[in-house]
Amino acid sequence: MPAPYYGFIFSLLACISLKGLQATYYPDGYKGCFLDKEDRILEMMFPDSASNSGDFCKGLCREFRFRYAGTENGKECFCGDNIKDYEMKPDSECNTKCAGNVEEYCGGAWRISVYDNMGTTTIQTLTNSTTTLTTITTSGARNTKFNGISHHLQLILLPIVMTTALQCC
Repeated sequence: MPAPYYGFIFSLLACISLKGLQATYYPDGYKGCFLDKEDRILEMMFPDSASNSGDFCKGLCREFRFRYAGTENGKECFCGDNIKDYEMKPDSECNTKCAGNVEEYCGGAWRISVYDNMGTTTIQTLTNSTTTLTTITTSGARNTKFNGISHHLQLILLPIVMTTALQCC
């Protein structure tokens, strides 16, 4: 077989073998797939939601100031400040599509996809006719600084600033 055909055949075989494979979306802070038990790996459970996804659950947990978020069985969301020492499983065992995002997996039967909210904060910009509150997205270690203020202190002050800004609008 002439040399030019080798490249074509290689490309064709690669295309055939990759057909059907799809990249999985993992929101920031993904820690992995873990075994869950009746004594849950994360202590707080929210009601099942048809909107559930990693980002949705992380948002709920962040709103209630929990460090960790976990999605299970497609529509379940759990939060906690500590992860119990349960067995980590291969990502392939967290194979249930998220109810709110079919491009993402949200755990499985007694399998939970766990996320760490620490170090990732997203804040939106609020504007009215007299005031503009510019906001930022930060990620990284806890000791990162922005304008000389530690990231940890920003997270403590942020709800106060946001509440004040909303009251002004």
